Parts: sequence; C-alpha cells; structure tokens
Amino acid sequence: MESKSVYKVSKTRYRVWHIPQLPEPRFIVEVGSIEEAKLVIKTLVEYDLFQWRCDIKPDYSNVSGLEYWDRSKGCWMEYQNSEGNTISDLMNKES
Repeated sequence: MESKSVYKVSKTRYRVWHIPQLPEPRFIVEVGSIEEAKLVIKTLVEYDLFQWRCDIKPDYSNVSGLEYWDRSKGCWMEYQNSEGNTISDLMNKES
C-alpha cells in the first residue's frame, strides 16, 4: 500500500521529504533553497543515526529527497539539476 501525504501547495518552490522508517508516511518541510534543503536532510539523517546509536530505534530504513513545484505540470517533481544530479548526488559530492 502506497503512503499518501496531504500537503497544501504554497509559494515555496522546494520541499524536503523524509521517511524515517520505511514504509511509513513521509515527513515534509518546505525550504527556500538547495543549500537549506541540504542542511535539513543532513539534520534529519543525523537525528536518525543518533536514535539508532542510543537504542531509541532498534533498526531503521530511512530515505530522503527534494522536490520542486513544476508550474507547467501543476505538481511536485523530484529534483534534478541541469546535469541530472539529485540532491543525494550533490550531497555525496560534498562528502
């Protein structure tokens, strides 16, 4: 069964989504830039690791991503830059 997220579209162009434990629903937060998205994703991932290391979560399988509002299609689309890199690709290049 696919999880659905109900979300009101605002003027913000980007939003980070995070699933802290698959197959649970997505947590969504609006961000104003790619740099802000990277910070939010890194923070969420570090928090999941903290919970795992402290035995708050016995295990986890998480995933995060970035979407942008495509005005022409009228829907949220998974982010890729002009070279075809996703937010994960960009973050991995910085590591």
